[in-house]
Amino acid sequence: KLEAGVETAKLTYKVNDLAVEESKQQVKLDATTGYYTILQTMNALKVSQDSVAMMDAHLKNVQAQYGVGIVAKSDVLRSEVELADYQQKMIVAQNNYDLAISKFNNVVGLPLETEVKVKDVLQHVKYELSLADCITYAEAHRPENIQADYAVAIPKQAVKSAKSDKLPTVNAKASTGWSDKDFPGTEDNNWAVGLTASWNAFDSGVTSAKIKQSNSAVAKALQQAK
Repeated sequence: KLEAGVETAKLTYKVNDLAVEESKQQVKLDATTGYYTILQTMNALKVSQDSVAMMDAHLKNVQAQYGVGIVAKSDVLRSEVELADYQQKMIVAQNNYDLAISKFNNVVGLPLETEVKVKDVLQHVKYELSLADCITYAEAHRPENIQADYAVAIPKQAVKSAKSDKLPTVNAKASTGWSDKDFPGTEDNNWAVGLTASWNAFDSGVTSAKIKQSNSAVAKALQQAK
């Protein structure tokens, strides 16, 4: 029973250690995602700004043509509406960019209003690993998966502990002593050794019930791991 308790404590320690590693990985993922979100929203903002500039130039051209009677007033109004639409989209893009900056600052622990200047430009780079390879790597390295394995091993130790109640308990004891008017004493030395054993042969099925309960916990942990 003591061995099972020690092993359970070791496994629990490993589970908690993996929880720390999982938190570290999550922070890395959040920071990386935040960084690339900045690049993405920065590109979207640049596209919106270019679109507004292009539409503004187009509107000025249409207004000039209207001034000399080449196009109708409706063409000018249509261009004004399109420019307003692009300007609204640019405002949304600017807000998305500002929000991405704030989220990134929050992840890395900077004041939300800190100005962040990124040096990279978002571009498509083909990823060489296949999805199957990525899944295989994840199954072997993700802390949650390894935790699930330990979560199965822990109740197995509980089964071992429960079964120990069907075994006898043995205690050994040894002692020595002396008594004398002087210190240290040399007279009346005595010693004793003892060995006791006990075995609970009848417990009304309590031990068997605990073993069944522990086996059920193992089955549950296996299903959760799957």
